[in-house]
Amino acid sequence: MKKRIFTLLMTFTMIVCSMIVFSGCKDNPEVFTTTNIASNGNGVVVKDNVLYYINGTTENRTDGGADLQQSAIYKMNLDADGNPIEGATKVYAINAGIAGSQLYCFGDYLYFATPSTSKNSSGQTISNRTNFSRVKIDGTGYQVLYTSKTDKEIEYSYYLLDENSLYLVLLEENDLVSVKIGQKCKVETLAEDIISAVFADGNNTANATEQYIYYSKEPENASVGQNANDIFMIKPNEKEPTLLSAGKVITLLEVKAGYLYFLEDEVTYKTTAINGLTRTDVVSYIKYDEFILTVDGGIVAHDKDSKKIYYYKWTEGVLHSKQLFDNKDEYQLAFANGNHLYMLDKDKLIYRITLTDENQTAIKLTADKSDIIGNYLDFEVYGNTLYFYAKNTTILDSSEKVRNILVFKYVKM
Repeated sequence: MKKRIFTLLMTFTMIVCSMIVFSGCKDNPEVFTTTNIASNGNGVVVKDNVLYYINGTTENRTDGGADLQQSAIYKMNLDADGNPIEGATKVYAINAGIAGSQLYCFGDYLYFATPSTSKNSSGQTISNRTNFSRVKIDGTGYQVLYTSKTDKEIEYSYYLLDENSLYLVLLEENDLVSVKIGQKCKVETLAEDIISAVFADGNNTANATEQYIYYSKEPENASVGQNANDIFMIKPNEKEPTLLSAGKVITLLEVKAGYLYFLEDEVTYKTTAINGLTRTDVVSYIKYDEFILTVDGGIVAHDKDSKKIYYYKWTEGVLHSKQLFDNKDEYQLAFANGNHLYMLDKDKLIYRITLTDENQTAIKLTADKSDIIGNYLDFEVYGNTLYFYAKNTTILDSSEKVRNILVFKYVKM
């Protein structure tokens, strides 16, 4: 009897241990939440009322060691109104912000780009390539997710399809590449021989339009001298694209606030693209060389002939227009945020006007010349504060080499 009880106990113990072992081996998917995260994929990102930013980016990809005392990701606490509290803390020392990279946050990780530290067959560091990397918000767990195959500037974005599925999508020269993010990343080529592509910001998982990448290719049977192209859309996890348009001259502009914007025959349209490239929503019947698309479906345009800045919006077939500013000093359009338009003068000082008033006088916001490296590490407004970068010329500690370094600045408005 005792032997039988002992045997039963041993069998029960083995079963319990087996359950524990197999439970430990179960693949628990990583969670990429964006809860309490704002301003994702811009010059700054906010998580739980803490602002993270990049400082000290240098144009030289081979700087390292003592040269990078300032180059790092930092954080600052925000007050109840979303404005910064003086005093920054270094999160992780690295030359981030390279190749026009944004700063993202998903879950407990910050995502950014930095010069590659890989070596070629000759043992030389190929710093002209780019590492797309991440680090935890506490400065631990640094991981290289993907290293570019080209030394050219790369267009890219992150796509969050659901809380367990995050993708990095890149246009490398003419290839569209998808990288599924995890401790072991999976790389696939979505399309080849691409002419152009536009990306969503990747944060709106509820919007069907913003789950796709949109790209153009030359038609397979195109004749010599033909300018027409084919337009496709594809999700980061799909094997086959959806054809939206064939054999037409179309320029993809951008994805903004749930719409794809495109240009055809000098007319700008917006569409959800779910039922193809519909042409019922017109944004502008005029093609402008300098313009900004606004989140409400309007357009801010710089008419260089009259040297005036206008705001236009079509609503149910009626054009609403305003002359915002007499641009005789030829300010450059920088970006729009909320009800405001931000501009740069010839000295790269930042000015602001509203999108609601006519014939305004621009308000000067900065005393420092602003600058950017690449396409994305530039300006951002959060709370009532404008964040920007100024270029400083410095001599590195380890040598007498002169470097241009981007220094993080902000001004409360």
